Parts: sequence; structure tokens; C-alpha cells
Amino acid sequence: MDLLTRDYEFALRLGREAIPRLREAFAGPHEITAKPGAGIVTDTDRAMEAWVRREVSLHLPGHVVLGEEEGFTAEATGPCWVVDPIDGTTNFAAGTPLFAFSLGLIQDGAPRVAVCVDPMREEIFSAAADRGALLDGRPIRCTARELSGESCFAMPSNGGPRLAAALARVVERAKLRNTGSTVLNACYVAAGRFETCFATNSHLWDIAAASLIVLEAGGIVTDAEGRALFPLLQHPGRLKHQQYQFVCSAPHLHERILTEFVGKAP
Repeated sequence: MDLLTRDYEFALRLGREAIPRLREAFAGPHEITAKPGAGIVTDTDRAMEAWVRREVSLHLPGHVVLGEEEGFTAEATGPCWVVDPIDGTTNFAAGTPLFAFSLGLIQDGAPRVAVCVDPMREEIFSAAADRGALLDGRPIRCTARELSGESCFAMPSNGGPRLAAALARVVERAKLRNTGSTVLNACYVAAGRFETCFATNSHLWDIAAASLIVLEAGGIVTDAEGRALFPLLQHPGRLKHQQYQFVCSAPHLHERILTEFVGKAP
């Protein structure tokens, strides 16, 4: 078995095992704590990330983990698993069944393996570099549709003036969507359900895995000015505080979305 297959199967196993763990936790009570910066974290976020760290340490010696909750030791090196144990914690804590588990491997600055799971719908989005993107084992592709009044634009819940301007343009010309999870929004682009996903103030754990799934589904991933986000110029562990403007869509739509909706500089 080659290393890419080994790593992909490892991620896929964790994605499958995350489903019953998260479904059981969703049905129970939650310990909710406010984060020092913004947002909230639950006991399940911490438990899921700790579980991933144990699995990586046990099965993949030499690999390291960057997680939303516990961060990273900046001095570490090697292939890096980037995990968001619950993307959409606000939904999870409120009893809204829209959230995701995200796990991606970054090696030499580029995403190599990705698994993103919607535990409540039991959908598993996955990809390995140069091997295509899958939903529950079946190939997926970004949409071939043209932009219209029925196009679905996934937008975030908060952001600065750029987001406010983009929202105003979208509501006039397309359909506004937001699952409450950047991971799900991007995976829906990969599956052809949404035309685009725009996210502000994202971190690597929000976009690392979903980016590979979009790319392997034939899509494009850039920042709001059209610059590619990968390969990373530094090890992921040194980028834990980095924030990204994230846009993904089908290739034939991407430039128009950037210029006509997101507000890319001419």
C-alpha cells in the first residue's frame, strides 16, 4: 500500500467513526464555554480533537496535528493533520443539525488527503491528491451551470465591509445560502449543490480539507483577490493564527464571482 492510500484510508476511518460519536454527543447535554477571542467551544469539540490526536500519535508516528481547540507546537515538523472537530459549533450547541467534522493532511505545503463529514446526514466527502473527490464513495464535480437568479451563494454569518457589500450584491441577483459551516458550504460547492462559497476570517482548520475536495472536484480555491491559497509557504503549525478570505467555485464561474460579487480589485 502506498503512503497516500494509507493516509487516505486512515482519514476515512476516522471520518466514519466520527459519525456515531458526534450523533450521540449531539443528542446529549453540552458543556459550553466562551472562547477568549470569539465564539464558543463545547466539551465535544475538545473530546473529538483529543481523539484525533491520539489516533495520529498511535498510527502515524512522525505526523503532527494542528487543531482548532488545542493548537500546535510551532517547533514540530512533518506531515500535518489539520482538524476541525466541529465546524458549526454554534449550530451544534443550539441543537441545529448542521455541522461538520473536518480532517485534512497537509504535506510540503499542499493538501494531500481530506475527509469532511456531515454526521447528521451521514454524508462523507473525501479526496486524495490527483485521485478525484467523492461523496459516499461516488465521484462528485462542481456545477456546470451558468450564473442565474437561481444560483446558490454560500456566505458567512459575519465579516467586515467587504462581506456587507457582497451580501447586498448576492441578494439582488442570486440565492443566499449559509449552513453555518464553512466546511459544509465548500463541500456543497464540490458536489454541485452551490455555485460558490465565500468565507471571511477563516483559519486553516476551516478550509484545509474542504479545499482539496473542491479542487479534486474540478473547482478553484483562492482568496478574495484571486490568489491561490496553496501551497503554503510555511509549515501549518506556524500559521495557526493566520486568517484567510476564502472563495471556491467552478472554474467557469470563479472570475465573475470574484469581480461581480466578492469585489476583487480591478
